[in-house]
Amino acid sequence: HDRKGMRNRNAFVYSSLVIGFLLIILSVSYVYSSYKADRERIIDRLHLNASFVGLWLTKSFDDSSFVLKDMVNDLSVNGLHTFNENPLEHNAELSYLREKEDALPNATLAFIVDNKCRLTHSKTLNDIDLSEREYCKVFKKNQDQELVVTLPFRDLQQRNVVVQGHKIIDDDGNFAGMVGISTNLKFFNSTIRHLNLPESTGISILSSNLHLLASVPKSNVDIGKVIDISRVSPAVFEVLYQKGEVVFSSDIYNDGYVDTVYVRKIK
Repeated sequence: HDRKGMRNRNAFVYSSLVIGFLLIILSVSYVYSSYKADRERIIDRLHLNASFVGLWLTKSFDDSSFVLKDMVNDLSVNGLHTFNENPLEHNAELSYLREKEDALPNATLAFIVDNKCRLTHSKTLNDIDLSEREYCKVFKKNQDQELVVTLPFRDLQQRNVVVQGHKIIDDDGNFAGMVGISTNLKFFNSTIRHLNLPESTGISILSSNLHLLASVPKSNVDIGKVIDISRVSPAVFEVLYQKGEVVFSSDIYNDGYVDTVYVRKIK
């Protein structure tokens, strides 16, 4: 059916899977206004957009994981130095971090924590206890794990970010710290906003705990906040978990109009 004043849409998804070696997940979903005669064409277009965004996200995090691994190897050659121990070497290590930070499009900040999870290298702050952060807890709990991507959280400067980190180990194989990069959630809008989306089409990216990472057009939910899924049947998620994607129709906006929703996990 046709309706005037049709507003642009955003969408949501709940999922959990691994991107390469990473533990956390980014999931994509799309909403399109429900035209029964064009359903197949609509779903084909949504599938194409999902494939594009999925490849972009996977490549972004794969690229930064390789860079983090190289950083760990480079910085481990001569060991790490605090400013009090050796200001010259410490500043050289900071310059190295800034170089890598500038080279990665998804890097808001590159930083290093020590074996006690204290922030030792950063262009902004230093000597801060970060032991309660998810990445520190993950590495200390899982000795064999080398890479982590966190759920979204607010950093020390109150930005909504996710952190991707690579463990540093000592000669005995024990946790010696981490090299990490934080990604501002605004980064995720940087590509999807350039998609040529038809009118009344929306796209959103969510983390596995339903925090909104990006939404085009702008959502009525703030970036970093949790999406409400109470209007979605549990059966929809069963299909998503089993098949990795699902299409369903729902008045998810509670406005009297039924929308076609395509949800896909990013692999």
